[in-house]
Amino acid sequence: MNDAAISAETKPPSPYDLWQRAEGVPIIEGHIVPDMSGDLPMRFWPRKGVNGAFIQLRGGEGSMDAHVIELAPTKHTEA
Repeated sequence: MNDAAISAETKPPSPYDLWQRAEGVPIIEGHIVPDMSGDLPMRFWPRKGVNGAFIQLRGGEGSMDAHVIELAPTKHTEA
């Protein structure tokens, strides 16, 4: 069986997947992202010093992801 025939659910997590999980913020997965101005589930992200979440778009398999943070006016993230 080739890699294309193995679903994402049966593949072991990549080092990047493990790192994302270890960051302790929600990982939003799907083919689409809900309205990002709405209520995305976020949690305090110590590395950034603000609330945040990862976004992993299905179909991109690690090449189409991002993160979202809440940044108040006049505030900044950690260096």
